[in-house]
Parts: sequence; C-alpha cells; structure tokens
Amino acid sequence: SHNFYTSEAIRIIADFLTSSEYRMFLASQISLLDLSGIIAGFTVEERPKILEILSSTFKDMSIVDLDLSDNDMGCDNISACLAIVRAQYESLERLRLSNNGLNESSMVELANILTKSDG
Repeated sequence: SHNFYTSEAIRIIADFLTSSEYRMFLASQISLLDLSGIIAGFTVEERPKILEILSSTFKDMSIVDLDLSDNDMGCDNISACLAIVRAQYESLERLRLSNNGLNESSMVELANILTKSDG
C-alpha cells in the first residue's frame, strides 16, 4: 500500500495525534503502523523532516507491526527512520523495510538498534 499525503496533511495528522485529549487512548489503540511509501512522493530534501515528524508523533506508542517499505530511503534517510524503530524497541515484533535501497552499513546500524548493541 502506498500512502500519498502532502507535508501539510502529515503535520495535521501529527498535530492531532500528539495534542488530542484522546492521546493516551489513541496511543493504546495503535499497534500496527503502515508507513509504506509515506515519503516516496517527497523530495530528497523533504524526506528527513517528514520522518522526523513521524518519529516524534509515534514515539510514545507501542507499535507491534511497523511497515516502512517502499520509501526509497537509501542510506541517507535511514537514520531519521531509525528513530521510529528505536522508540518501538520494547514492543516491536515485526519490521518491514523492503524496497528501500539500504546497504550493509544501514543494516548494521539497524541491527545494533534492534539488539541494543553499541557495536
């Protein structure tokens, strides 16, 4: 699935999820997060900022299933994306990253986060 949103739409959704009086309720209800293709439509320059917004939005939630596939992150944007993974360390059971153009060093960085290694 591909999610095509404008940066303004992402900010509105993020603002709602982080400032809503229902924040705690929403945080306890969201366990599957499909962000596949979420940054694919943005310029290379916009992608880190969008990932940063998403990371801070979902950092307090207990995501069990996280799909970050089809974002064409490449090695440059994996660090911003890993903030989402890092925040979900204790709850995350499934992580999908297919079709992102990641190299060996990106995967080592990810493995270190998932295994809590300083490596």
